[in-house]
Formats: sequence, C-alpha cells, structure tokens
Amino acid sequence: MADLKSNTASAGSGTEKWGETFGCFEDCGGCMYVSCCPLCARCTIGEMIGPDVTVGKNMEPANEFANCQSCCFNSCTFSLIGALIGLLPPPDINIMKAAAVKLNKDSASPGPCCECCQVWCLGSCTTCLMYRELKTANNKAKGAPEATEMER
Repeated sequence: MADLKSNTASAGSGTEKWGETFGCFEDCGGCMYVSCCPLCARCTIGEMIGPDVTVGKNMEPANEFANCQSCCFNSCTFSLIGALIGLLPPPDINIMKAAAVKLNKDSASPGPCCECCQVWCLGSCTTCLMYRELKTANNKAKGAPEATEMER
C-alpha cells in the first residue's frame, strides 16, 4: 500500500493562493481565539492539519508535531524572549509549511515577507490566517455552509 502522506518539503508547490495576512475581520472569533489563547490555537491548527502531512527531519505527523505538549514546550523556550520584547512566541515555520501543504498553497509563506520574517514579525497575524483558512477548509470538507451562505 502506498504512503499517502505529504511532507513539508513540498510546501509551496500547490495551486491555491494564501488569503490576506491582515484579514482578521474575516473571522473575528478566530482572531480572538488565537490572540487570547495562542497555545490552544496552535494545538487546534495541528489537529486541523492532521496526520497526513509530516513535519521536520523526523517526519512527524503534523498533529503530533503541533500537539499541546509541543506548543507548551515551545512557549516555555521562548517565554523569556517574549517577556523581554513583549511578543508571543512565533508559530513554528514547519507548521506554516504544513498548513501550506494541507491547503495546497502556491507558496510556503503567505507573505508579504520571507518565512522567518513572517513568523517572527507577523506571528499572530500568520497564526490567525492559518487558523482561519484551515477552519474554512475543514468546514467545506464536512459540508458545512460558508459564512456568506449562512447570512442569506
């Protein structure tokens, strides 16, 4: 049986464009969730990516790579830096790439900057974008109507 998993090495080889990095008003509830509970949001992002995308040199399934234990460890690692400069720990570049693979994106980073700058300088907005797009994709896969359809 063939292995159907994708690796983050293929990030950016898809056909879909990323949404707007600064599109928080497209999903205010999601933006609040990411802003108020970033560790929970990152864990949810890993769950939404699922086990079909592998991450990093150890080829871990994305949902295990971004589980709650990993998110807490990364937060503790960056907590001193965050306290010093007043920022939340950035999302992992590997998770951004895994989201790009899962969502069939044409670039690994949503822009407007390179991958490192995207997660360090625009980390909260990038996490909101990943959450929003993964939530939309998962809702479509489940057959749930889009927000615009519900408003009609």
